[in-house]
Amino acid sequence: MNKTIKSNFLRYEEIKNTIKELEYELDTIKPIILDVIKDDDKIEGKNGAFTIQLKKKWKYSDSVSTLEADLKDIKKGEEADGTAQFEESRVLMYINKK
Repeated sequence: MNKTIKSNFLRYEEIKNTIKELEYELDTIKPIILDVIKDDDKIEGKNGAFTIQLKKKWKYSDSVSTLEADLKDIKKGEEADGTAQFEESRVLMYINKK
């Protein structure tokens, strides 16, 4: 492996670790901001603004939940008996030792 390719691996690793650290920090700060900001607030930042947007989360009836569970079982059956087909794609994985 040449030096340039090796440096790409090391840089990728560095970026992945930085993202992980920043996501942890975001997860820590986000609830604090949500506790302070009101639904109709618009708080300006350096590069944008913070507002609240209400997000719908649907809760379905027991009959729909049962159908979803049945469908999941049917899918598993087709995977097991070969009826369902899969496609493979190459995905880069990085496994952190920490």
